[in-house]
Amino acid sequence: MAKSELIGKSKSIIKSNAAKKVLLYLFFVLVSAVFWVFNTANKPQIHDVELPFSIVNIPDSVLFLSDPPQQINVSLKETAINVMFKKKTKIEINFAEYDMSNSVFRINEQQLNAIVRDKYGKESLINSIMPDSISLRYVDPRRDVKQVPISLDFVARSNIQYEIVGNVVMSTDSATVYGSHDVLSGINEVYTYHVVEKELKDTLYRKVAISPLSSVRIEPREITVMVPVEKLIKRERVIQVVVKNKPENVNVITFPSTVKVSYLVPQSQYNNFDKRISAIVDYNDILYSPTLNKVEVRIGEMPMIYKNVSLDVDSVEYIIEKFDL
Repeated sequence: MAKSELIGKSKSIIKSNAAKKVLLYLFFVLVSAVFWVFNTANKPQIHDVELPFSIVNIPDSVLFLSDPPQQINVSLKETAINVMFKKKTKIEINFAEYDMSNSVFRINEQQLNAIVRDKYGKESLINSIMPDSISLRYVDPRRDVKQVPISLDFVARSNIQYEIVGNVVMSTDSATVYGSHDVLSGINEVYTYHVVEKELKDTLYRKVAISPLSSVRIEPREITVMVPVEKLIKRERVIQVVVKNKPENVNVITFPSTVKVSYLVPQSQYNNFDKRISAIVDYNDILYSPTLNKVEVRIGEMPMIYKNVSLDVDSVEYIIEKFDL
């Protein structure tokens, strides 16, 4: 079919009554859609906005005992068109305008409403504001301050195949407390919240919050706690059997004279040869059971870091030699 024939048929279809009806229908659909969009956009809608809030020009002699709000939550009733074209705004308050000069900064409900309304036109209706007012106490951080120790309420337990090696370490052991002189005089330490960590298999770094106190500000508000944890490694050694509590004129020879001891030790201590571990025979046990040819052998002195210590035998044979002094 030639190109000219196709163009001719297309023109005839467009000029037909059916095509005109379809185009007219589509035109009215488009007009209706545009009308619906504008009608919807002009209807009032309720929505929430978050206005960033800050206090500026705060003197160096002022430290708030609690943090000012970072934002003001406002519930508004306004048209979608207003929402679409309105620029995002924020609230900045000059400290001096609302300083009560008695260690109190206060913006009452009426004042805060006026501040928020000033950010919007008459076409916007304010339903609610949260917080509805702001009241902050402050102190002079150069004078109203005290340094106190931090009492750590922390329990740590390792998995059975691991060991806590060394002490729990805090990022700082003291806190700075700000408040009035009367309140500070009764504070001698601060406490962390109670924390329990179980089944530890690796060195732990954990943030722990300090429990707040009324009418004061505590810095820092949290500390980092480090719990050193290492895997336990099995080790075996041969050690000498030592007889204790024997008279000077007595010599006790045990068979065998050495025993094998096995224990678990933290990985970092595996190659540290510690001679303090010992296998002990008590001469008094021999005196109390003279008819037996064996005596119990026990584990004597050993380092605290050794765990699950055991001997390969529970008793040894012996002979006694006596001689004159």
